[in-house]
Amino acid sequence: QTAVQAGTTSNASPLTVDEARFTNNGIGVSVAGNNHATVTRCDFDLDNCPGDVTKCTGLHLNGCTGYLVEENNFHRTAVSSPLPIEGIYVANSGTAANTLHRNSFSHLQEAVRVAGTNGGYHDPAGLELSCNTFEGDMCDIYVAVNSNMARQQGSASVGADNSFAGTTGSSLYNAGYQTIDYYFFPGTNHLPYTTTNVNTRKSLAANACLSTLCTPANVIPSGPIKSPDAGYLALKDQYDTLLSAYESRGYAGI
Repeated sequence: QTAVQAGTTSNASPLTVDEARFTNNGIGVSVAGNNHATVTRCDFDLDNCPGDVTKCTGLHLNGCTGYLVEENNFHRTAVSSPLPIEGIYVANSGTAANTLHRNSFSHLQEAVRVAGTNGGYHDPAGLELSCNTFEGDMCDIYVAVNSNMARQQGSASVGADNSFAGTTGSSLYNAGYQTIDYYFFPGTNHLPYTTTNVNTRKSLAANACLSTLCTPANVIPSGPIKSPDAGYLALKDQYDTLLSAYESRGYAGI
């Protein structure tokens, strides 16, 4: 039913799941109370669910904060299903700034479901969705009753700039207790399709939507430098020998 499950203990270490594929699961990854989890570049195939579950979820986050969720793909071939299907369920991540960034969702009943406290009442900080791609979902972002996320998605200077295409219901359905200000820079599919309890506002600039997973070339990583393993060094020696023979025999000039 659940492929990866991480709870919390007194000495819990952060969970990392990277470049994994999940299929035929009730829940792909479940994180409860384990802060600073990393779930990146994973593929969640939600076409087939086990027969003994009441709903299917790709990523389930509950009572945790500081997570990195980026460049994952949550998908079905069609939105219809006898069970509720959701890409990400996030609940009670608190009032700190958290982001779901550069993920893609397609043909889901609820791409992202937000429940509980995920932001402050007056503070604009909290859970923000930026640069995600939604295609053919029934509801792209659903904020449950008595729940919230960051009151401000994006800002007046830079848009949240999620992409909404082919939504059959609502791009941002807010049944929570706050009005959301959603900022976007005019562009292809940046304007939410329909909204509830949401003010849509234009920003001054587009979101660059850069990946946060790669270290820029001018940044030196901290910590000790790792030595190459023996297998790599052997291959490099073989390559250097072949390259030397190639050049000494004049092949380079042909």
